[in-house]
Amino acid sequence: MGKVKKVMNRIAMFVVFLMVAVVINGCAFFKKEATVPPVGANWSYSGLTSPEHWHQLDAKNKLCDKGFQQSPIDIMERDVEETKKLKKMEINYHPSFFSLENNGHTIEANPVTSGNKILIDGTSYALQQFHFHIPSEHQFKGKAFDMEMHLVHKNQAGNLAVIAVFMTVSENDNEPFLELFQHLPIEETKKDVPMKYAIDLNSVLPLKKFAYRYPGSLTTPPCSEGVTWIIMKQPIFLSGEQLVEFRNIIHHNARPIQLRYWRRIFAEPGTKDMTVETPPTADGQSIDSSPSAAE
Repeated sequence: MGKVKKVMNRIAMFVVFLMVAVVINGCAFFKKEATVPPVGANWSYSGLTSPEHWHQLDAKNKLCDKGFQQSPIDIMERDVEETKKLKKMEINYHPSFFSLENNGHTIEANPVTSGNKILIDGTSYALQQFHFHIPSEHQFKGKAFDMEMHLVHKNQAGNLAVIAVFMTVSENDNEPFLELFQHLPIEETKKDVPMKYAIDLNSVLPLKKFAYRYPGSLTTPPCSEGVTWIIMKQPIFLSGEQLVEFRNIIHHNARPIQLRYWRRIFAEPGTKDMTVETPPTADGQSIDSSPSAAE
């Protein structure tokens, strides 16, 4: 009778063991399933639709994971090649009217009128729109700026060229963008919100236009490559209030840094030696907060 009882106890313990194993495996299975984003879901910057999952959301996004010329990157000056062969970019902007769009990923300013262009190596690119990222997507010497503006241009062949401008907090407002930051659409827009006053992008860009240039991609799905990136070294400034106005709506929309691989970064002579200006304060002094100054 004692032997039978021992056998029954062992069987009971074995059954309990199997039940525990099934529960554990079941939890692991469901946990694994929960890490797979739903196909066709809209991309975002967090959770199951964050940048590391973009390639899983749509087959068209495969370059987000498999590309070798992806953006953004970290600009390390030791990797920059200064060359006289690099023709200086020509910027032909004029005061223009824009309308604002909240597409759920950023705030985009779309030109109402045409005529804003840049010239790169003899090829003309027309301005399509400009938008913002918080914090900056590109980095300089391993450090990010408070924000980054992207001015997106396209040539007649459909190729893109994007000017990236770092933005850092100052005690003063960015005057050319006063109306823009005061009327940022809080919700996603079905129709663009027109702006009352024209913006002269010449007054927005830094006076010192030394820039880095490299081949990259869109920083959002489908992460298409073949994009010419022009990264301004000198940041522009905005007030803390303006930054908060944007952050309260968008929160965070920066893709992580991508590997540079074998790509070369070019700059015109003098770029490395250019001194980065620091943000002005209300009393006209300067505060030292740029990444280069923190080195």
